[in-house]
Amino acid sequence: MKVSLAVASLAVYFSSIAFAHGKPIDMTTASVTEGIAQFKKDHPEHIEHFQGIKAWPVETTIELKIYLPDNASVGYTCAHDEAAMGKLKCTMKM
Repeated sequence: MKVSLAVASLAVYFSSIAFAHGKPIDMTTASVTEGIAQFKKDHPEHIEHFQGIKAWPVETTIELKIYLPDNASVGYTCAHDEAAMGKLKCTMKM
């Protein structure tokens, strides 16, 4: 019992270090909003073709996948930009 409690405590501790700007669920929510806004800027011609989005945390970032018709998709990585005072920034994956 003590071991599982220690392991759970360490998991919470390390996840809070990885996401120094908040909880993974909050960063994922903010990343979806920012990622869609960036997608609209990057691909205005495909806004009407939007079919869905998937988002998941990976270490200190959030990965996004925006789905389009015919199995097409656009990927983004979102992270806090320390140079911009911690503002969330999503960049398209090439």
